[in-house]
Amino acid sequence: MLAAALAYIESNLPIFPLHYPTGNAGCSCRNETCDKIGKHPMTPHGLKDATTDRQVVERWWTENPLANIGMPTGAASGLVAIDVDVRHQGVESLKVLERKIGALPPTLVSITGGGFHYFYKYPGLIVRSGAAVLGPGIDVRGDGGYVVVPPSLHASGKRYEWIEGGNK
Repeated sequence: MLAAALAYIESNLPIFPLHYPTGNAGCSCRNETCDKIGKHPMTPHGLKDATTDRQVVERWWTENPLANIGMPTGAASGLVAIDVDVRHQGVESLKVLERKIGALPPTLVSITGGGFHYFYKYPGLIVRSGAAVLGPGIDVRGDGGYVVVPPSLHASGKRYEWIEGGNK
């Protein structure tokens, strides 16, 4: 995880540590009723703590070598993510959306534990984060939001991963 974290900051992408899934559907936060397993910040200020400072990143992942990796979206990283959740009709909503506006442009895509993240260049104007913005199961992660990035571990036991070649 440290090597992956360092690769992000070497690409000038700010990151921060997230809690990670533990055995028996638990979370490293140790909250037995955690409903954000592997997806919530370990740092006091969450995405506001994101950095490209190598010393800070090395300290975080030396102290917590299994920590998942969070990346802020919007102006902070220069990226906007479209989060398609397969379990909540995201694929169907994406098909409806693409019939209306045309196919999404080819882009960098990651497989998540429950769908896909499509990454696009930040357009230079405020893009608000929100749930079901483009239809059921399609969230937008822009300013004030963040995403979990590969090779983080999902609660399902699957790792987030980049799609070969980076296009959908």
